[in-house]
Amino acid sequence: MAAVSSVLSKVMSSGETKFPLHIAIFLLAAVVSALCCFVSGKLLNKEKAPRKIKPFGKERIVFWGRHTFYFFPVEYWGAIIPLVTVFVCVVMRFV
Repeated sequence: MAAVSSVLSKVMSSGETKFPLHIAIFLLAAVVSALCCFVSGKLLNKEKAPRKIKPFGKERIVFWGRHTFYFFPVEYWGAIIPLVTVFVCVVMRFV
């Protein structure tokens, strides 16, 4: 742990770095959260639940996973999070 803190202090104290530390932390957090979303989504949506829906008065049964976030299954966010992170990192470089 002491080695990590000494490396971080050297990187933060040196003026110019080739790869800014805040972007590395941002990417690391995105990778960890994407893995967590993917694994938890796969575990939670293992069995698809039958649901009755009535679009326009017609009743039909669909098989959906039970756990979604903004109408996307949770495991899909494992791919969406890194894409959004890369986009934000690119935009941050130009701002």
